[in-house]
Amino acid sequence: MGQRKENGMTQDDVVTLLRELSASGARELQLKVPARPLLREGGRLLPTQHAAMTPEAMHRFATHLLTIARIEIPLGQVRHREFSFGVHKLGRFHATIYRQRGTLAISIAKLALPIPTLEDLGLDTSIESVFDQNGLVLICGTRERAAAMACLIDRYNAAHRGLVIVVEDPMTYLHRDGTAIIAQRDVGTDVDNMAAGVCGAVRQGADVIAAGHVKDRATAESVLRAAEEECLVLACVSAPDASLAASWLLRHYDSDRDMDVKARVKRVLRGVLCVPEEGAARYVTRRPSLRKAS
Repeated sequence: MGQRKENGMTQDDVVTLLRELSASGARELQLKVPARPLLREGGRLLPTQHAAMTPEAMHRFATHLLTIARIEIPLGQVRHREFSFGVHKLGRFHATIYRQRGTLAISIAKLALPIPTLEDLGLDTSIESVFDQNGLVLICGTRERAAAMACLIDRYNAAHRGLVIVVEDPMTYLHRDGTAIIAQRDVGTDVDNMAAGVCGAVRQGADVIAAGHVKDRATAESVLRAAEEECLVLACVSAPDASLAASWLLRHYDSDRDMDVKARVKRVLRGVLCVPEEGAARYVTRRPSLRKAS
């Protein structure tokens, strides 16, 4: 992708940069006008030898990227869009197309991160008691919620024979079948929305359902119903600590119309895994507060 091709960027040019991202061992690729494409290696963003990005070149790159990802959206309406996609023999990637100063910018990370271990989170094998009983397990705390959910799925996959369906927006970790079968569904690509993915998992007879983020009432209702159907449901909520996790779920409901929701949560909630900013994660099995979060 030399200077003479910067405004005539092809799909092959996009694949070339994705190949460099994979081969270099870098964590991510950053594209922004008017800089050269940058690779993050060892915590630093380092410029590549490719030509600096122009607004036209960025638009063409984004168009080809969406084609590779098999996503059809009008770029003129994009303000912030995240999605995952795979490229044969290169692996799977997580991309963000966003706007800054009126132009498109793109961030692409390769999903080759190792799944965190119990030791990484400061937990011991007692956390595996979550697999002993169906119901709802909430995961809260920092942005490492996805890592904690991936860790639990990995532990289940190492010792249990069952069907795990993971619904994320977008996908964050790659899982391969172990003793279990793991199906990963990416919102926007494999399923219309999080709630539809969770409901579909129930109909498929999943033993474990993992919901990447409960951010609306439809998703909250779907995870509650899945738990009531005697599935084991792992669901991430953005509550800052374990004491607020259940109330963070309730905040999506109108208390005047949903008088029974607290009782429903009490019946199915098995525990809360909290991942703090600092220190070890902890699993709380006692019933957290059910006051409604503001």
